[in-house]
Amino acid sequence: MTEFRRIGQHEFLARYANSRPPVRFYVLDDDGRPYPMKALWAASFIPRIMPRHFNSSDAIAGFKARGYEIASLPGSSIEDASAVLDFQAHEGERYLAEVIRIRRNARIVAEAKAHYGAICQACDFDFEEFYGERGRDFIECHHVDPLYGRDGEGEVTTIEDLAMLCSNCHRMVHRTKLCLTVDELREMIDKAA
Repeated sequence: MTEFRRIGQHEFLARYANSRPPVRFYVLDDDGRPYPMKALWAASFIPRIMPRHFNSSDAIAGFKARGYEIASLPGSSIEDASAVLDFQAHEGERYLAEVIRIRRNARIVAEAKAHYGAICQACDFDFEEFYGERGRDFIECHHVDPLYGRDGEGEVTTIEDLAMLCSNCHRMVHRTKLCLTVDELREMIDKAA
């Protein structure tokens, strides 16, 4: 907190949070001043915690054990957050949607999992190591050449056409129409680390 006050929010976030502003959780000091929890928790460790090893629950428990209050503020400041916290929306209505699905082959996915294992090929996340028995053998299968780019006639897929990715990495490679390669994503992760 002393460093945050000394160098300012911009420099602190650049140093400990890859310049990303806090999304939700803040640590409140005795005066009620909010500090970005994730960046503050990362700054508390040497070497600092990398994003893929960060656990919000651990940080919340750690700060609470030291007597700090945690505020869940989805805005960039307490003033912004009060308006957001009062917002309501209706959800959950059912509707019928017609979609075209792309047929996948469960057997080649199973063979690829057996070949590559259930560890993310981009960030090395292991669901079983993190979640225990519940995460055993859980991983997503990514088509290096996306199926939506094919002509729809049912082309041949080989194990070399597939990669094993965790849910986050799989979403990131598909975030734009032009997919990232697994190597490009790994480079981004390595740079961030």
